[in-house]
Amino acid sequence: MAGLFSECLAEEMKNWAARINDFRPIRQLADNWHQYFVLGAFFVILYPPFLYHYGYKFLNIINTDLPSFWCAAQAAFKLDTPPYDRNFLQTLLSSQHVYPFLYPPPSLFFFYPLSKLSYAEARLAVLAVNHVLVLFLIWFLPIKLMRLSIWKDTLAIVWSSVYILFFYPLALLLDHGQINLLLACSLYLFWFFSRSNRSLPAAIFLVIGIMLKTYPILVILFLLICKKYRIITYSLLLSAGLTTLSLLILPVNFWTDWLLQVAPSGGYTQTPLGLFSPAALGNQSLNGFFARLFTEHVWEAMPILINPALAKALTYASAAVLLSVSLYAVYKRHIKNAAHAFNWAMLIFLPLMYLVAPLSWEHHQVYLLAGIIILFVAALKGELDSIPFSILVLLSAATICLRGLLAFKFAAILFLWYVAVALALADKPGFLIGDSTGGHRP
Repeated sequence: MAGLFSECLAEEMKNWAARINDFRPIRQLADNWHQYFVLGAFFVILYPPFLYHYGYKFLNIINTDLPSFWCAAQAAFKLDTPPYDRNFLQTLLSSQHVYPFLYPPPSLFFFYPLSKLSYAEARLAVLAVNHVLVLFLIWFLPIKLMRLSIWKDTLAIVWSSVYILFFYPLALLLDHGQINLLLACSLYLFWFFSRSNRSLPAAIFLVIGIMLKTYPILVILFLLICKKYRIITYSLLLSAGLTTLSLLILPVNFWTDWLLQVAPSGGYTQTPLGLFSPAALGNQSLNGFFARLFTEHVWEAMPILINPALAKALTYASAAVLLSVSLYAVYKRHIKNAAHAFNWAMLIFLPLMYLVAPLSWEHHQVYLLAGIIILFVAALKGELDSIPFSILVLLSAATICLRGLLAFKFAAILFLWYVAVALALADKPGFLIGDSTGGHRP
């Protein structure tokens, strides 16, 4: 009896061992341990220096933009005072310069946690959150958004991680204490949920983006073309709810001050009160480009002609052309492959949003990371079917990534927008982002 029991037990253990061996993740882990080792080694080599230089060494620096957010939260939630008077905000933090707060009243809800912290605590909290978001992007962009395989695309994942950690606009964002990384992650999560038709989470992340920056509202036009009506409905309802909540909770003069003092200065060729001229070299949008040509050239040579009306007309016309071409490209792509057209819509929309915004500073370029990495990896893998085209994509990605080169970054961003439009209009199947005739996983 004991012998029979031992034989049965041995046979059962053998069966379980076979099942475990057949379990795909474990088998892949065993067969492809060297890929995991490479990824882990690169992370161990690259992230600690990044954390030291842009974490530990940033513990006691003076953030340029964070004082505006912290003072606005203090004014709104502790003093019940509209945060749109820069001189008043300056009285709340006299130790350093405070730039004006330009965000609409509903956005204040996202800054509420800062009202519960001292400025020193807020600095550490924002730095820590931004580093968590960096780690999130290193995982999310290649693995979830681009759907690269750890077993087949190890080198591409390594290159995307290297690009993120050496992306100078990201270092600049950490230096300034900015929140644009939160906006970028919200847009990427909106993209991720939208393409799988998970409407409510997609709408939530889109509304976060709209409330923080307003310009993401343009993506609703792309949602219309892609017939994602449920996401549009949820987004409008959530936006209306947050706006109503701001009217109920915040004093009415918050909206009055924003509409009278901030909103009118948001157009092209206009300088918001207390901020730099749109002609500043750091502004890499269409507005900055034409302002430097026809209004004033801050920190550089003189403009070719002083004519602000011409600058404004050219900027509006150029923005309209870029938007029209973008919508047409997505419409044509939707006809060819409706199921995956929204991937192309976002690949086009991200640089478009940056280009048409009145003020697009260098640290705003974190919005472009997903699109840049998608095209960058495609060029490295030879999926653009043209060596000169691939070289230009790589040069553009390098130009945006590196410090300086501000005279060339506008052209690089415009070129990447053009590449996205050209590929969407072509009959070429999708690459990296999951078209049914291309990509790596359905």
